Amino acid sequence: MKLTERNIQGRLFMERYRRGMILPNFTPPQWFECDVFELTDAGYFREYEVKITRSDFKADAKKTHGLSWRDAQAGKTALTKHHRLAMADVRGPAQFWYVTPVGLLTPEELPPWAGLIEISAAITEFSRFIQMGEHEMKKAPRLHGEKASDKIRAQLLTSCYYRLHQKQLCLFAANEPEDYSI
Repeated sequence: MKLTERNIQGRLFMERYRRGMILPNFTPPQWFECDVFELTDAGYFREYEVKITRSDFKADAKKTHGLSWRDAQAGKTALTKHHRLAMADVRGPAQFWYVTPVGLLTPEELPPWAGLIEISAAITEFSRFIQMGEHEMKKAPRLHGEKASDKIRAQLLTSCYYRLHQKQLCLFAANEPEDYSI
């Protein structure tokens, strides 16, 4: 069975939603989009980067943030996400994991600041449900001891609120009668 990013995000959500706030495809202020963002009950920001292919893993090292016009004019260059993680930038996660299908990466291929979680999948005997498991191949080291800022918390809550209302609007639209005439 071939795993998708969405399957893996769902697995991470199901395993972690009781221990904090977790949200897929969330971009914290002054950071990069997180495939899966977790704010622990203790207040730490964790990031899970889902990789389905080796080429996607290699391309990840090139992610940068755009520079402001003023910085570009001053000749500054943008730091990649990998550089910022290696520097333990406090605007980033306190811990970072790559999450992949079994066998895609080895712990030796990872940068020292990253952990590795492997996800396995199988179809149950009734062929209707996907059974997934996860195994931490390499523990993610603590990059820094800073808790998530109030700005991150506020943006997370705003994003959750917005997504909830978008889902609610879709439900309302699906249940609206097509003909309003009496």
